[in-house]
Amino acid sequence: MTRLPNNPTTDVVVLGALRQVIVPNTNLALISASGTGLENVYIQNKYAISQGVFPAVHLYTGKQHYLRDSRSTYIGTMEAVVEYYDRWDSQPNTIDTVRAAIAADLERMKANVESNEQLTIGITSYTVGILKEMLSPYPGEFDRNFPGLHLVYRTFTITFNILPFDV
Repeated sequence: MTRLPNNPTTDVVVLGALRQVIVPNTNLALISASGTGLENVYIQNKYAISQGVFPAVHLYTGKQHYLRDSRSTYIGTMEAVVEYYDRWDSQPNTIDTVRAAIAADLERMKANVESNEQLTIGITSYTVGILKEMLSPYPGEFDRNFPGLHLVYRTFTITFNILPFDV
C-alpha cells in the first residue's frame, strides 16, 4: 500500500489564510455588519451565499498540481479562485455600477494578495509565493444557480506555489 503525501497546507488551510488576507480595506469590509467582511466570505460553500447578504465572496480551489521533487519530497501549485458576487436586481444602481464596484473590490483584493505574496499570517507561511494571477473580463458573468436571485460575479484566480512537503 502506497502512503499518501502528508501536505500540511491543504487547500482548506490555504483558503482560510487567503480569506484573512483579501478582505482588509475593501468595500466588502466597510459595509459588513462586523466591519471585518469575513462573515461574507464563504470557503467552498456556494450554497451559503444564496442564504446570506450581498456583496459576498466565494473562495474555492481550482486545479492543484503536485510533482515529486526528490525521492521523498513533493512540490506543487494550487489555484485559489475568488468569486465576487453581488445582486443587481435589488438595488437602484445600474448593472454597470454594480460591475464597477465588484471590479474595484477585486483590484483591492489583488493588491492585498500582492503585498502578501508569501501568504503569511503572523509567523506562519502558507505558500512559497504567487506564480500567476488572473482577473476575468469586466462584464463578469451571471449566476443562474439560484432561482429568484439575480447575481452578477467576477473571478480573480491566484496560482500559488505551495510549500514543499515530505511523504
